[in-house]
Amino acid sequence: MRSHLLERSKQEGKPNERYFLTGSSFTGSWSSALHAMDGYGVYTFPDGSEYRGYFAKGLFHGNGRLHLSKPYGITFRGVFIEGRLSEMLDIRFDDNLHMEMNLQGWKADFDKWDYCCEGDRRYLVEQIEGLAAVGPKPFKRIGQSSFIPEKLYDVGEGLFNPATRMITKRPNPFPAYRCVACEDEYHKIREDCRSGTPLTIKDIPLETCRRIIKLNLQSEKELEELPPSCNYHPIEERKGLVKEIRRAFGKKPEKFLARSLTDLEESESFGGVATVCGVSTSSCSSFTCESLIVDRAEQLETTRKYDQFVWDGLPSGQPLWAYRDI
Repeated sequence: MRSHLLERSKQEGKPNERYFLTGSSFTGSWSSALHAMDGYGVYTFPDGSEYRGYFAKGLFHGNGRLHLSKPYGITFRGVFIEGRLSEMLDIRFDDNLHMEMNLQGWKADFDKWDYCCEGDRRYLVEQIEGLAAVGPKPFKRIGQSSFIPEKLYDVGEGLFNPATRMITKRPNPFPAYRCVACEDEYHKIREDCRSGTPLTIKDIPLETCRRIIKLNLQSEKELEELPPSCNYHPIEERKGLVKEIRRAFGKKPEKFLARSLTDLEESESFGGVATVCGVSTSSCSSFTCESLIVDRAEQLETTRKYDQFVWDGLPSGQPLWAYRDI
């Protein structure tokens, strides 16, 4: 019904963009006769999740991609029929890690997916950038890790209370609460997930430290010889980082340049503190040696070639943030 649609798009001069009272919006092909979405378009949910694909009579119909916003960050590509997902074709995470699986209807076989397994424990970022130095590290790649109350566990989709078996503070569009009835899932959370309970850290015996050094050096050498255990798209990852930069600085070049100069000055101020040869300045140094040695000239040359490959085809004279499709 027309009363359920805010005709803000006409006033704003955007005939293909429409807003609904539910908080969602649509950009794309609109059927005036049916007064509904019909054809190709993008439907954005109130929480930021979006469907990008084909519509028929106001429903998802045809090939499309459904992307769940943070903290889930998962994109499902499939075939939709009359508003329902009929066939799953592909699953990809926001860092462009592709899930390798064999789909048979609604059942998935992950036998061919060797990511983060016993043979190769590296995460995606470690396979791309190499193993990081051992020591205090953030739990998130971008931004600070969230606070976890004592005795609760961070399960990604919310906080788990082992006393009540409830997961709380789940973001939209899912229900705010979920009960963990499965015993395997309950024990898996207790064993593997980060807890707000402070850890009791004891002094590590010297002999144990030596064994750790030996095993880490051996593992590092073996992992370097292994092929990547994940399907990954590096160019899409770079585009994602550019988006983060644009959002952080509000697309204002003067803020971006000022911050860049500040970072450069800060990095140069540490130039004489044992960083010329790639030696760690951390008070908690790594148990490995090779992971700390960085050939900066090689890194700069690799970055220059990559930027030249990606950006040479673009018109000159405009900054990165001028390209909206990145």
